[in-house]
Amino acid sequence: MKTFRILASYTAYCSLEIQAENIDEAREIAQETDGGEFHSDEYGDWNIDDIVELEKPYTCPKFEPAEEEQDDEMSKWVKQVNKDIREGIA
Repeated sequence: MKTFRILASYTAYCSLEIQAENIDEAREIAQETDGGEFHSDEYGDWNIDDIVELEKPYTCPKFEPAEEEQDDEMSKWVKQVNKDIREGIA
């Protein structure tokens, strides 16, 4: 059996009622509003964007930091994440 990666996108519709003098001001206020203030309209839509046949299942490549970076905090974190992945923790 072949393996395929399906790339899809989902659009969620939200709304917010605001008061403004005109449509331009309403747009500006909406753009500056935190997304958490919008209310879900509880409907949306999704679309299949692409389908790609994989020759082999995808696995995340192992990242090894450059030798001069071996002692910095990020390198230690990366090593721990790689270890966790190998051990099936992450």
